[in-house]
Parts: sequence; structure tokens; C-alpha cells
Amino acid sequence: MVLGPLMTGPVTLPVAGNYTYTKVGNTQPTDDLGVAGTLNSATLSANFTAQTVDVGVNVTAGGATLDAVAAGVPIQQRANFFTDSKMTGPGALVVKCSGLCGDTNQGAIGGGFGGPGGLAAALTYGFEKKGANAGTVSGVAVFKR
Repeated sequence: MVLGPLMTGPVTLPVAGNYTYTKVGNTQPTDDLGVAGTLNSATLSANFTAQTVDVGVNVTAGGATLDAVAAGVPIQQRANFFTDSKMTGPGALVVKCSGLCGDTNQGAIGGGFGGPGGLAAALTYGFEKKGANAGTVSGVAVFKR
């Protein structure tokens, strides 16, 4: 479970500047069989001038290590972001796998900012291995700046 302070007003984001967020908490990544894995890393940086984020997640679960990164993901509605591996072009998620990987590996990362000045952020992720060694893994990470 992840808890945060009560919201007392709308989310506001800076109109300019680059910020790197620090991970302050997470759930354990869990596969479709309910087996917990390890969140090796989760990164988030925001370019509020361009209204984009760069995100990355690396998890180990079910004998596989999945690594996903995306750069230039658009911030939507001044608070949220989303990318997946089915997208093309800027902001598309690239998923790589080592170990017991599927024939095709894909995923998605979505999240948003919270608080005045976007001081907090969270992201959710889900990855799927298709074909040989099929399975899914998902989790949540929270950040502050």
C-alpha cells in the first residue's frame, strides 16, 4: 500500500525547468501467479518547459529481468503521462528482456504528478512476455523532488 497526504487543492506544475525525481517508495512487482519480484530501479525526470517526462523501470520477476525506458513522453492535461511499447515515435516505450523472456516483450508506464508545484509523482507499470515463458508483472513507484 502507498499512502500520501490529502490533496487540498488542484495539482499545479512549474511552467519551466528540468527536475529529477527521487524514488521514495514502491510496491513489489508481482507476476500473474502472485509471486513477488524485485524493483531494481525506477526513474523519473520532467522537463516542464517542453511538457515531457523521461521514465525508466527495471524489474526482475519470474526468472526474467525487464528493462523499459521512454524519453520525451508528453505530459497530458498538465498532470499525467502515459507511454507503451505499441506506440511509435517520440515518447514510445522500449522494453528489453534478459533471462526467461518471451518471444515478444511489451509494456506500459503511466503516471502523474501531485501537489503544489508537482512536488510528488507516481507511476504504474505493467509488462507482458508473450509466447515462450509467457507472463505479466506489474507494480507502482512513488517519487518526490
